[in-house]
Amino acid sequence: MLIGGIIPAVGCGPTGTGRVQVHGTVTHGGQPIPAGEMIFEPDPERDNSGPQGRATIKNGHYRTTAGKGSVAGPVVIRVEAYDGQPHRESPRGIAMFPPYLLKLDLPDSDSEQNIDVPASHGGTPAPR
Repeated sequence: MLIGGIIPAVGCGPTGTGRVQVHGTVTHGGQPIPAGEMIFEPDPERDNSGPQGRATIKNGHYRTTAGKGSVAGPVVIRVEAYDGQPHRESPRGIAMFPPYLLKLDLPDSDSEQNIDVPASHGGTPAPR
């Protein structure tokens, strides 16, 4: 009887097989985003669940770090971009555009995902 109660609990949890590391470039209208953050949320509309992942954007590149990777499978990625010119109110600078949301299916292993936020998505392209 005890085994019957344990087995169902093993099947519960995130759809993905654990956290995966994700890296790549992130641009706005083809130009590197100077600073920002990417948040990886499991997509509940596509039956994925688990912890949120994060990556810092620096000079158009990002990489999740150990313990902060994303779950595999369907995710919604939120890109927050800043001009990289620190000032008192914001160490990352001024927001370049409203947060950009992108849906992707991440593989069950570490991967490279290059993302270009369309120039038509508000704001101005990153300074050259």
